Amino acid sequence: MPASASALMMPKFIYAWILALTVRLVRLGTVRWPDFPAGSVLAVWHGSAPSVLVALRARMPAAPVAIMIARDPRGDCLAWLCKLLGLRVVRGDSEHSGWEALSVLARHVERGVCALITADGGGPAREAKVGAVALASATGKPLFALGADCRPAIFERHKWDAARTPLPFGRVAIAVAKPHTLQLFREADEVEGACLWLREALDSVSDTCRKALV
Repeated sequence: MPASASALMMPKFIYAWILALTVRLVRLGTVRWPDFPAGSVLAVWHGSAPSVLVALRARMPAAPVAIMIARDPRGDCLAWLCKLLGLRVVRGDSEHSGWEALSVLARHVERGVCALITADGGGPAREAKVGAVALASATGKPLFALGADCRPAIFERHKWDAARTPLPFGRVAIAVAKPHTLQLFREADEVEGACLWLREALDSVSDTCRKALV
């Protein structure tokens, strides 16, 4: 890592560790975090990603986790932070090498690594794209919808995803929906149906987390 990038990332890394040590993790849903089978596909809304990263640092799954991060410059710092937190990083998005990144993730998944994807990466917010369902369909691995929220939080209203970042000594709620296994897609309407299911599942577990913190 270049010295300038290292200097930039260390405060964020230390902050992430402080959060992991001080927040109270509220685990909800049919499946308790982080009890995923090896090789699972995990999908989350982009705005919930900061809470999910804290939950990952606080309680890591037994299997390694690989995360897909955009190739644009804004993703560079996040990629370094995720590596520091012990995650494997695959770079790609819907506009830059997305399918190549999914192919790399598929190889990870086949080796027992859990893949984490922001379902609405790049926007619009809370509109499920094809990446997570395509990966689950191609590998035959279970797809889990994750919801996450925090209180108190830094609410970034100016960002397209309205991201909420946890504060120390607060609460982070994380909910996991029942796993969904997809057959290999053969028709376009199957893809549309899977994306609709994922959007509804993500909205449901996200609402569960929000209500738990009220």
